[in-house]
Amino acid sequence: MADVFISYKREERAKAKALAEAIVKRGYSVWWDVELLPGDRFAKEIDAVLAKAKAAIVLWSKAAAESDWVVAEATEAKKRKILVPAMIEAADPPLYFRADHAVDLSAWNGDPDSPLLDPVIAAIERRAGPPTEKKAAAPAAVAEALAAPNMEAEFWRTVSAAPIQTVSEYEAYLRKFGDRGLFADVARMRIASLKAIEPRDKVSKRIEFIRNCVAVVASLFAIAGVVHQISKGDDGGSTAAKKPARAPAALAAFAPERFQTEPELNLADEALSSIGIEKLEAAAADSAVAATLSGLAYGYGRAPVARDDSRATQYYRQGCDGGVGRACYRLASNYNYGAGVTPDKEKAAQILARGCELGDADSCTDLGYFYENGIGVAKSDINATDFYRRSCEAGNALGCNNFGHRYQTGKGVVQDEAQAANLYRRACEGGSGLGCGNLGFLYSAGLGVSQSDPEAVRYYRLGCDMRDGASCGNLGFMIDAGRGAAKNDVEAAANFKSGCELGHKFACAYWGVALDYAKGVANDPAGAVRSYTIGCEAGFMFACTNLGFMYQGDRGL
Repeated sequence: MADVFISYKREERAKAKALAEAIVKRGYSVWWDVELLPGDRFAKEIDAVLAKAKAAIVLWSKAAAESDWVVAEATEAKKRKILVPAMIEAADPPLYFRADHAVDLSAWNGDPDSPLLDPVIAAIERRAGPPTEKKAAAPAAVAEALAAPNMEAEFWRTVSAAPIQTVSEYEAYLRKFGDRGLFADVARMRIASLKAIEPRDKVSKRIEFIRNCVAVVASLFAIAGVVHQISKGDDGGSTAAKKPARAPAALAAFAPERFQTEPELNLADEALSSIGIEKLEAAAADSAVAATLSGLAYGYGRAPVARDDSRATQYYRQGCDGGVGRACYRLASNYNYGAGVTPDKEKAAQILARGCELGDADSCTDLGYFYENGIGVAKSDINATDFYRRSCEAGNALGCNNFGHRYQTGKGVVQDEAQAANLYRRACEGGSGLGCGNLGFLYSAGLGVSQSDPEAVRYYRLGCDMRDGASCGNLGFMIDAGRGAAKNDVEAAANFKSGCELGHKFACAYWGVALDYAKGVANDPAGAVRSYTIGCEAGFMFACTNLGFMYQGDRGL
């Protein structure tokens, strides 16, 4: 891997290229995105290279400071203590980075021998040691990928979009592209999920075959007038064979598809009212839907049922095994959080994969989150993006929001802010307050859409109404600044308070300001200290500064 990683906003590409060439001339290998493959390899290579770089230069500019992608790379570099910040124009870095001394390259003209670069080279040497190479080398993974046939994505689309999913198709993908294939992890999980289904299918078919045979034989005996008495009662009379309990007729109203379109609690309450827990449990052995509804009743403790996570887990497992995706989603949640079962993140991920394959959009969303954060699976931006896409295509608003964020940041896909805006709008219209808030941010910054403060305020207000804390905080900020709406301290303070109560730390920091300076609300030093503390612990430096003044003046303590 390369010694030095360079992070920058695409608008500063020329300066980044010149810097890379200058550093190579000094004897260090350098990585920057001109070496990347187009398309889905993008984010995967960035993750891999940054993880092994010895020094990471971040070129701060106004555009870079507003880039989620650059900020994310800078955060990772700072966490690993390999950050080398450099200013290429007069701009304030994000608050988290303002305490870092940055090399001033605003006057550098691209000369590779300029003394202005000496502090950069010195910083690299402190982190990476003396140079050992005289030219940069492309990462091996990039070179191998460039030499590979450009057909993997098309092959994967054909396999994953097939109307009938089979183990053999995914095994064919692994044989062709191996463990280093882009979708290898997903393929293995789908194989495991399908193998869990296929044995049950085979058993069911065998049972059905035997039953058919018995029926034929029985009919032949009946014709001959010699039907065998299966069992005798105490009185010697013949009795019928014991049959499974008949499923309640009302159960037919609960098609598995309803779990994807209606609140599950409503379904549980409806089932308890129309069928009752006794009949649901009696039918659970033969009905995956009844098992799922029983699990929901116990999992949420819906009257007259007392909450019992262990029992809920048992029923969720039956429902998932029977092919109800929603049951898989709930079973995975129990394994994730240790509700009624020993916590097991890997098991949770495997069950989410099955739920997603069965069409449960929430399972796809959560599995995307697992891949995005490396929970129970190896972290993978490519796989995270794939599952967010599947969730969004199934109509899940949160999945669309998360898929949109991948396009905004360029993780797992080529960065496309206009596409991000489209997906955020779809998420907002689907009821995601987070999607509304993210669309509001794009309007406020003019990213992927025409800049419009009134539109930003409109979408922030929608998000806040849907109880998204970030939307409330940003709405308060816009009103406080008089952007897109009339300046109003009372309304701004009310939104800061709402955002803070909904858990948004930025809103808490500004709620502290309102309480401290009596802006739209009565002065409350003690409340200001509490709010500043929340904001400071989240990394908002102005909250830390104001908290320091409170301590210095012995106010609100």
